[in-house]
Amino acid sequence: MKVRILYGILLLLVMGCREEFLDLKADKQMVIPESFDDMEALLDYTDLMNRFLPWMEEVQADDYYILEENWQTLSSTPEYRNAYVWAKDIFEGDAGTSDWKTPYRIIFQANVVLDGLLKINSNMNSVRYNEIKARALFFRSWQFFRQIILYAPAYDTGGDNRATLGVPLRLNSGLHETSVRASLEESLQRVVSDLQEAESLFADVDTHIRTRPSKAACQALLARVFLYLQKYEEAGRYAGLAISNFKGGIIDLSSVNSALTFPMPRFNREVIFHSAASTPSPMTASRLNVDSVLYASYGDDDLRKTVWFRMNAGRLGFRGSYDGSSVYFNGLTVAECLLTRAECLIRQGELDAGLRDLTTLLRNRVEGYVPPTALDRNRALAYVLSERRKELVFKGVRWMDLKRLNLKPETARTISRRLGGRTYQLLPNSPNYVYPIQPDVIELTGMIQNERQ
Repeated sequence: MKVRILYGILLLLVMGCREEFLDLKADKQMVIPESFDDMEALLDYTDLMNRFLPWMEEVQADDYYILEENWQTLSSTPEYRNAYVWAKDIFEGDAGTSDWKTPYRIIFQANVVLDGLLKINSNMNSVRYNEIKARALFFRSWQFFRQIILYAPAYDTGGDNRATLGVPLRLNSGLHETSVRASLEESLQRVVSDLQEAESLFADVDTHIRTRPSKAACQALLARVFLYLQKYEEAGRYAGLAISNFKGGIIDLSSVNSALTFPMPRFNREVIFHSAASTPSPMTASRLNVDSVLYASYGDDDLRKTVWFRMNAGRLGFRGSYDGSSVYFNGLTVAECLLTRAECLIRQGELDAGLRDLTTLLRNRVEGYVPPTALDRNRALAYVLSERRKELVFKGVRWMDLKRLNLKPETARTISRRLGGRTYQLLPNSPNYVYPIQPDVIELTGMIQNERQ
């Protein structure tokens, strides 16, 4: 019952509520959890916390395309139609999808748990107290970071990130505070500090419940965040810790039954933390075509080419989701950690160690894999980045990678769409890499909107 009451409040716009919304919240005590069981119920509400998550970042990425006739059918949802071509005006007066609001509902849910913990004596059951607090901190950080990737510019180590707008950092469940945007520096430092606190609170034992965060999940997410921050020593260290602390491994794709419609089982041994996206309209099976250049980059002896992709009704589709369904997996995996550590080692000049990590992965992906030899640093880096794109395709990291790699000329790229006789381009570091906030949120809060060209 408490979960249902709370979820009703979550349906309100928690980002700067109107007074009539606040009037509906008659007694905050009704929805503040009072026991560990209540708190776990809120964090285990997987339909909110782990599933049906918005995915506008992947809508804009370059791993797929749609035909003009299918693009035209998106007219009833102008946000998707315009996001696909990185238009200046995304919403066209429409209210938009849930890309801003759903993550803040998750953040609110985590904050309700954290506020509830303040009313419980931590000595009563310190192990369970710490576990619940760590899980709430992880979920909050997970969504803060996702919002940063979509709604803020790339973190530039040579720029003034304290003067760059980040995202609102809602740190409690109160509804009376008006949301303001923290700086990009403050936003990312909050993510790091909360994840490091969560890591210290988690027990070392893996729960084996993949929808629940764990110490290894914290370390895997810290590796991703530090990679985005271009702090390669820290990113590689946390990736290594996640690999060491997680009791899983890499799947040999030759052992997978490729005759299945969706060959990759849910909660498989590579999954450190399970999360899945709500399929965006442009990326449904009836519209999506896998990018032909990307597909051609898989060699004929690459098992990913046959296990993860299949022709269907004349279009090349993706079927390799770790959700074991048509729903796109966007969680954390051992493979991502191996690729992160490999990239970081190579960037730090440890080519042999980095290529060993890559070999660990690719021996389970490519039949008869033979590691390359005599690669210099630039070629080794290009190699690991190419494999990162192929391995993490449709897993929710491509937009992040495009933004961070665009900061260096040698890894920057222009991406394009062709519809009919017109070509649309997104240049490296374009303002259109920063998604606009929904108009009703701007109206309610007075926050500064992201400018586009």
